[in-house]
Amino acid sequence: MSSVVYTANGSQTTYIHNGIPDSSVILPIAMGLINPHNSRALSTVNKIMHVLMVNGGLARFPGDDYHYDSSLYDSTAPDPPWVITTLFLTMYYEDVGNYTGAVELMTWCIEHSQHGLLPEAIDPRLGYPLQTTSPPLTWSAAMYVITALNYRPPPQRPMVMIIALTIIVVLVLAVLIYIVYGARRPK
Repeated sequence: MSSVVYTANGSQTTYIHNGIPDSSVILPIAMGLINPHNSRALSTVNKIMHVLMVNGGLARFPGDDYHYDSSLYDSTAPDPPWVITTLFLTMYYEDVGNYTGAVELMTWCIEHSQHGLLPEAIDPRLGYPLQTTSPPLTWSAAMYVITALNYRPPPQRPMVMIIALTIIVVLVLAVLIYIVYGARRPK
């Protein structure tokens, strides 16, 4: 919401937070402008997810009827999840180390594509790409590429698993040998 502040030197228009959750606020966090581990960032992302998560993707803001009004009536309901806002959350997940969540959201985007081409928005009830936003949509595809290039899970340590399994097997064998041969001792 805009507000005009009048001073002795003239006036200045300022903007005041209107209190409406908007999924675009995740992008500055995901781009590193705000520490993603900051308590304010965490509470913001959690609030956005709680309010705007629709069938696995993120809507832009509550009551978004862009594709559900008289001029673009191709959605079965308001609040369609958008690929790009869902990818904002994916980048945030990558930053905080939630690689499972990041892969799930990238998979959601692909599952809601048409022939591998990403749309802008998905029908909130039926899950198909909205016709007026159908592919190819460059900004959805570009954001997917950025997100995919940003994906860097920690390296797997298979050697640690092999050592741990070897120790477990040796201990189990030692216990079995003790049970079998320990019971046969002469009295």
